Amino acid sequence: MIRLETSHLHDRVSWMNNPSIYNYMHYDVPVKMDATINWFNLIKNDNNRCDFTFFHNEKNVVMGGLTNINKNVSKAELYVFVNPDMQSLGYGKKAVKLLCKYAFYQLSLNKVYLFTDSNNVLANNLYLSIGFVLEGVMRQEVCRDGKYIDRNYYGMLSFELL
Repeated sequence: MIRLETSHLHDRVSWMNNPSIYNYMHYDVPVKMDATINWFNLIKNDNNRCDFTFFHNEKNVVMGGLTNINKNVSKAELYVFVNPDMQSLGYGKKAVKLLCKYAFYQLSLNKVYLFTDSNNVLANNLYLSIGFVLEGVMRQEVCRDGKYIDRNYYGMLSFELL
């Protein structure tokens, strides 16, 4: 787990333009390299977030991080996406666990939360298997291809990490 660097942005753009990623995320495609570089330059010194890249055998397998870090209420939002060529191999699960450990033990946060589309079955099962609790459902929160989709809100408290 290393901090996101400029050299990782090409992979980030490539992955974010892959339907296996953007079908469950909420941003406009195509994602452009110049816009991603501008985004990175804006966020790289933001104390309210930390973005990481995860490698296995020198191959970039996962990107993720903690955003909206709020020390006043001791919580942060987690995000993660897996290299489209490496999905369903357990890398996402390992990355989420590492991000939670970082949040709880390095940042001393009390809670990590996240949002997923209700139809993202693999992600929902992953978060439940790690110990996240479904805290709520935002009904018909987003619309994709003319269909309304519920969004699930999951949370994990520091003492719940498996």
